Amino acid sequence: MDQAEPTDYQGSGYDRGHQAPAEDFAWSPETMVDSFSMANMAPQLPGLNRAEWEHLEETVRAWALARGELIIYVGPIVPPHPKTIGANHVAVPTAFWKIIVDPNQAEALAFMMPQQDIKKGDLRPWQVSIDAVIQAAHINLPLPSGIDTTAIPKLWPASISGWRAEHKRSCGSMSR
Repeated sequence: MDQAEPTDYQGSGYDRGHQAPAEDFAWSPETMVDSFSMANMAPQLPGLNRAEWEHLEETVRAWALARGELIIYVGPIVPPHPKTIGANHVAVPTAFWKIIVDPNQAEALAFMMPQQDIKKGDLRPWQVSIDAVIQAAHINLPLPSGIDTTAIPKLWPASISGWRAEHKRSCGSMSR
């Protein structure tokens, strides 16, 4: 069985897109290092990875600061016969999805973004129902009871600048 290696990405035009972003583990240098496992990577166009997908990741962090505990599900959508990169034939997803669940409020948001360059901006065009993700990704998820998988609710308020200030305060204190 082939295993992805960093060399598979060299010259491919794709970033090693973290599924669980390294920045989410900044509170622990040891855990952050673990996020760089190739098992946590998928080929992602730089114009998505460093743009709208990054914006979604930043927004999720702001939601976590505001709401507390969140459950995050994330993954790629890979077709039956995908394009591949590298000597190990790493499958290139056609899209990526993320589901954010607030178990205390029994609320959830879901997003799907195609594998294309998308500038940072409004997340609403990429918002879908959880059922849409489940169908597209061919998955089942252990969702908390009470979550409406058919809804596309209003986006939660988010303060990315507030998250950045809190991150700087808390992570900066770890290095002292």
